[in-house]
Amino acid sequence: MKLPLSFLLLCAVAPGSEPITRPQLDAAIEKTRHESTRLEGLAQLIRMAGPRLYEGSLIFGDADPELFRLRGEAAKAAGACADMATVGKALDSPDREVRLWAVLSFDTRHEYTEAWRPLLPKLAKMLSDPDSGVRRHAVERLRDLPGGAAAIAAHAPAETDPEVLMTIAGSGTSPDLYRWLVRLLSSQDAKVREAALTFVYGNLWNPSTAAMWKLGFNQELYERVQALARSPSPGEKENARRALEQLDRLKQGADR
Repeated sequence: MKLPLSFLLLCAVAPGSEPITRPQLDAAIEKTRHESTRLEGLAQLIRMAGPRLYEGSLIFGDADPELFRLRGEAAKAAGACADMATVGKALDSPDREVRLWAVLSFDTRHEYTEAWRPLLPKLAKMLSDPDSGVRRHAVERLRDLPGGAAAIAAHAPAETDPEVLMTIAGSGTSPDLYRWLVRLLSSQDAKVREAALTFVYGNLWNPSTAAMWKLGFNQELYERVQALARSPSPGEKENARRALEQLDRLKQGADR
C-alpha cells in the first residue's frame, strides 16, 4: 500500500506534542552553533518541530498559535543545519529521527552532486538501516545519484520490508516486486511472512491506493498465498485468507 509521502513523513517523525518554551528553543538553537553540541541541539529541534519539519503542501497546526510559531522556528533552525558536514555526522547518529533528517536533507540537486559525492557511501549504508522508513527514503534519495542504482540493486535481495521493496520496484506491477514478495512469503521468519501478507491485503483492499502502486495479478504470488492459507498457525492462516480474498477478486477480473 503506497501512501502519500506527506502522510508517511508525518508518521515517521516524532509527533512534537510536548509543549515548547522560547527558552528551550533558544537553548537548542544555541547548541547547534557549537560543533561539540550541534547534533544534540539538532535532535532537540527535530523533536520540537514535529511534523512541521517536513510539511509541504500540508501545514500541521497547533491549537496554540504561539506553539505553532515555535514549532515553525524549530523546523527552520533544523533546516539551517543541513550543511554537508552536519548531514555526514547525522547519518552516523544512533538517533533514528536524526538519521532520517540526514537522509531527507541529502542534497540531490545536480549542481551539488559532486560536492556531496564523498557522502554517497554513507547514504548507501542507510539501505541497511534498522528502520524501514529510513531505508525507504534512502532508496528515493539514491535512485538518481552516481552509483545509487547499483547500491539499491545489491541491497534488494536482503530487503524484508514490502514497502521498501515497492519503492525499489517503482511500480505495483513490476515483475521484480512479485518475485520479491514471493521470497518474503516463503521466509522462515513468521514476522516477515505476516508483513508481506498484510501488505498484499492492504494494497488491494485500500481504495485510495494509486493506480501505479496497485498490485496486479501474479500466479506465483497467488499460489504462495494459497499455501499459507493452509498454515497450521491460526493467525497466519487468517492473514493469508484475507489476502487471498482480495487476490481472488483480482483473479476474477483478470479471467474475464
